[in-house]
Amino acid sequence: MRTPREIPILESNYSGSMSNNIVIILISSLIILSFFFNMISKKTNIPSVLLLIAAGFGIRVSPWFAMMGSAVDIFLTLNILGVIGLIMIVLEAALDLKITRDKLPLILRAFFISLFLLFVTSGVVGYIIHRSAEIGFRDALLYSIPLSVMSSAIIIPSVARLKPHTKEFMIYESTFSDILGIIIFYMLLDWFRISELKAVMIETAGKIGITIAASVAVTFALTFLFQRLFNVINYFLIFAILLLIYAVGKEFHLSALILILIFGIMINNKAIFFRGIFHRFIHDETYTAILTNIKLFVKDTAFVIRTFFFFFFGLSITPEAFLNLNTYYVVTLILVALYAIRYFNLKILYHAKIFPVLFIAPRGLITILLLFSIPEHLIKDQFEGDITFMVIIATNLIMMFALMRQRVLVNREGLEISPEPPEERIENSEEETDKEGNESAELT
Repeated sequence: MRTPREIPILESNYSGSMSNNIVIILISSLIILSFFFNMISKKTNIPSVLLLIAAGFGIRVSPWFAMMGSAVDIFLTLNILGVIGLIMIVLEAALDLKITRDKLPLILRAFFISLFLLFVTSGVVGYIIHRSAEIGFRDALLYSIPLSVMSSAIIIPSVARLKPHTKEFMIYESTFSDILGIIIFYMLLDWFRISELKAVMIETAGKIGITIAASVAVTFALTFLFQRLFNVINYFLIFAILLLIYAVGKEFHLSALILILIFGIMINNKAIFFRGIFHRFIHDETYTAILTNIKLFVKDTAFVIRTFFFFFFGLSITPEAFLNLNTYYVVTLILVALYAIRYFNLKILYHAKIFPVLFIAPRGLITILLLFSIPEHLIKDQFEGDITFMVIIATNLIMMFALMRQRVLVNREGLEISPEPPEERIENSEEETDKEGNESAELT
């Protein structure tokens, strides 16, 4: 049995070395291949992550696998890459959250649906893992929370051509699922450290309060700094500053990802947070240019991280993983639980047609990153790591077939869809800033 942290690539018998040129060729080819996978995904609704996983698995079972030993070892130091991935995903999700008066009911509904789904699904899936792996229920929750988190990194580009209301709901729900899942997961880790749940909740509330106050101060300071450095600014400088803030926050045991989240929400909703005396320090044209470039930088960085993560995830899958019948049994129970709970939750709270929303619930990068974040001393060998990749593949396949079915219905019935591809969201969002800003200002 393999835990999620174990990567069988390291068991390769490869003992030679690989030239730097070959490594560069492999890296470049993978990024180019991922770009074409994205194009295929937009045309066919096949999630690009499935294509990346398939490509990695194809290399795994090919004669080329032995040749890649040294190159693979370079990229299997996933801890730092995992931190960068978490920052980019949370920031990318925050930069998709636009707060206006007319969207408040939709935002609140998406938030409570995400929160309810996380708690109920984590409990039920945790119970399944608790019984099947014969580990303690609290230990099982460490594995069930990541499996209960929807992937905004997969959902946001996948729903770009759905009807506007459905698309917005899925963006908000998946974003909240990512963020809440990360917060709850690290709360659970604190529970293992402190033991008393009440003390954990008090400490977490204190951390969140301090983090929010620090986040507001940091966002104002960075915004004014970036405007003054606009003509000479390098956007890797922005990334370095955010990474520094995250690391310092973690050193002081603050909820560092909340800091990144608030930074993204504040700069993307200028009309709400930069008002009155603060608006005097804002130069609208410079601010808009900086925000647009930050969004593009975050999007491109997240794309590269997703590319390597899912490719190496596919590379870590062994053919033997498909032969374990017990894994299929547990995965089936988990999938039934995921979609049954989602169905009843949407029926009660969504107040709209639930197809294809019911089946747009893929697991992805956040699931992998959180499972890799489990401390060494809390990993349970009884939990089969193969369950993780099977749930990821199955949920993505289910989403793919649902979106394909939706496309057939659209073509047959002439239903309205949004023609706007995901890239245009960044460019067009700034054109609507003034209009939405007036609506947002009314909130305060």
